[in-house]
Amino acid sequence: MKIAIGIVSRGNDINYKLAQFLFNLKDDKEYEYKVLLYKSPYSAQKGQEALFKLMEDIDFDYAFITDTDVSCEDGVIKKLVEVGKDVVVGPVWHFDELHSDLHLNVHYEGFEGNGLESRVRYPKSSGIEKIISSSFACLLISKKVFDIFKKANIKYTEDESPHQSDNILFRKFYDLGIDVYVRWDINTIHYRNIELSNDTVNKIMIEGIKDKYNAKL
Repeated sequence: MKIAIGIVSRGNDINYKLAQFLFNLKDDKEYEYKVLLYKSPYSAQKGQEALFKLMEDIDFDYAFITDTDVSCEDGVIKKLVEVGKDVVVGPVWHFDELHSDLHLNVHYEGFEGNGLESRVRYPKSSGIEKIISSSFACLLISKKVFDIFKKANIKYTEDESPHQSDNILFRKFYDLGIDVYVRWDINTIHYRNIELSNDTVNKIMIEGIKDKYNAKL
């Protein structure tokens, strides 16, 4: 099976854990990998659109898309492929600085408003679920999906709306009848000011509970 790994970079922002993840793929004899690193220093959205368009004419079975500041567990691609769906994501923690909101890249509901109400803030330890929207952080897309976009001659991450590129892409999946799934037993780390992972978030919550308890004493 052929896997194309797509990453958009500003040119100097690749986390060392992601580099290590890519390096470890050399030991995986089950899949044939091709890494596509697209440099886009001024606009992530334009870089993402260019990367997806480039992938239309490359031979692969699945594309694995990730961000430069995210690292996934070894074997993540196999886990996503095992789901057997055209679009599958792994859960990744995000922090919205504007709204001081810690949440996962999982949405069960639609695309209206600012998305705050539909954000998932509590992870699950296992299971596969159908969702509406996610992000580029840990994303598997079958070549079939690229063929659909190419035949329809439509863009992936750009339109006339003010929304972010990931919101645009998943809305187009929805409009085209392409279902999206999340596999919950995937471990990731999002390297922000601190490492955002299940372990880190659990520690933050435990400390917060302790502080509230001590304040009552």
